[in-house]
Amino acid sequence: MNAQLFVAMGLTATLIGVQAVPARHSGTKTSEGLEIRLTKPLGWENGCMQISFDVRNRSAKSVFLPNMGLYIDSSAKLLSSVPEKNGRERWLNLYGTSDTVTGLVVEPLAPGAARRGEFCAPSMVDVVSLMNQLWRQIPVRGKLRITAQYYLFDPNRHAPQSNYLAVQRPVPRKSTLIVAVPCPEGGCASGCEGPPLIVEGEAQMFPDIAPHQGEWLERGHERDTQLRKLYPCSE
Repeated sequence: MNAQLFVAMGLTATLIGVQAVPARHSGTKTSEGLEIRLTKPLGWENGCMQISFDVRNRSAKSVFLPNMGLYIDSSAKLLSSVPEKNGRERWLNLYGTSDTVTGLVVEPLAPGAARRGEFCAPSMVDVVSLMNQLWRQIPVRGKLRITAQYYLFDPNRHAPQSNYLAVQRPVPRKSTLIVAVPCPEGGCASGCEGPPLIVEGEAQMFPDIAPHQGEWLERGHERDTQLRKLYPCSE
């Protein structure tokens, strides 16, 4: 991962209450004090989706960007035997969650200032089912979500100092941009522009240490074959 992707990476557990903002291939999402804007439309090149964006401070005061606070995710749709769960939206992390926690470090962003983010997203995402012992890949398709966390003040200066008690840090604010993922080179099959299917029980592994053993891969291929028969746009 590029450590200079504006000094913002993080843990999925902190992503609470993210707002979904529909858009097409370019757009802007502004939260109080922070704006995320694509600097050029998303596009595929040699199997890689180029993502270029700015995070700009629109407030009258400096905001503080954490070293772990930027996440890029792609959408998926849950396939479940439970009716109320079936079809629910799921998000698969492309950037941020696998980064190592090194303590909270923040960097101020002055009023009107911006940080540029450049990222190359893979065309496929690994998912694993530990219960069924299978591993497979699903395409990056449907929607792309960029989430940036920030603070209105330096959380380290306001955190209580103690050698014995765990430090309770303030909850960061968030700004989120959601845009449509374009079809890759060669185009999408007719009617297959939406998110791929993820079966209940499948999840990502962080770090990605799933055993790519032949038996796991074979079970993943079998599931892909079954899904294609029932849902032609499943992958």
